Amino acid sequence: MSMAVLKRLANRIFVTGPYQVAKDGSVEAEIPHRCPQARLDGTCRIKKFGTRKRICGMGYPLWICLCVAHKYHFTVYPPGWIPYARNPIVQLTPDGKPIEVLHPNANCEEASPWSFTIFKSIIAAAAGRLWPEEKQLGVAGSPLPPDYQGVARTQKRGIKFFMKMFGLLKRSHYKWREKVCDLLSIEMSTLQNSKEKMNTRSRGPPLWKVRGEQGKEILETLTASAKTSDKLLQLMQLA
Repeated sequence: MSMAVLKRLANRIFVTGPYQVAKDGSVEAEIPHRCPQARLDGTCRIKKFGTRKRICGMGYPLWICLCVAHKYHFTVYPPGWIPYARNPIVQLTPDGKPIEVLHPNANCEEASPWSFTIFKSIIAAAAGRLWPEEKQLGVAGSPLPPDYQGVARTQKRGIKFFMKMFGLLKRSHYKWREKVCDLLSIEMSTLQNSKEKMNTRSRGPPLWKVRGEQGKEILETLTASAKTSDKLLQLMQLA
C-alpha cells in the first residue's frame, strides 16, 4: 500500500494519500504520518478531524486531519488529485491504482483514460466535439445535460494550457520540450511534429480539432498511473 506523502503545487504544500473502502461502504483515507507543517524532528501527531463533501470531483467526501503537534488542519487528497481541482491529473482508483477503461468503441471519448481528467478538453476536441458557446439548460428538470463539461472558451483555454504545459505553443522554447521529453520519456520528434501541426492552419479540419488529435496522441504515449501523475504535477509547477 502506498503511503501518504507531501506534495507541492506552486507555493502550496498539500497531502496526497490512498483511500480505502471500509466495511460499511464508506471511503476512508489513510492517516498520514506528516502534515504540511512537518519538521525534520518528526513531531507530527495526526488524527482524523472530519470530512468535507465535494460538489464535484472524486464522488466521495475528503478527509480533514488535525496535527495536534502543530495545531494545523489539512485535507488529504486521493492519488491523482490536487487542491480545488474539478478533475484529476490522472484518473486512478481511490487507493492509487490505474483504472482499466473498457468501451466497445475505441474512438469514443469515454474509451480514453484521459477523458475525465484535466485534459478532457483535448479528448473532446480529438473526437470532433466543440463544447457549446454558452451554458445550455438541461431537460426533465436537470440543470445541465448529462454530457455537459463546459463552454467552448473553457475548452479552448484547456487546450492552450496543455500546449503550454508540453511546450507546444508557437513561442515555446525548445529547452522546455527537452524537459518534457526527459521527464515523461517522450521522443523529441513527437513534440516537434505536434508543435508544427498545432500551430499551422490549413483547409482541412479546424485548428482546435487538429490540436485535440495531436494532444491525444501525446497523452496516449503516457501510462495512466500514480507515477505519471507525479511527473505531470512537476510540469504543472514549472509551466
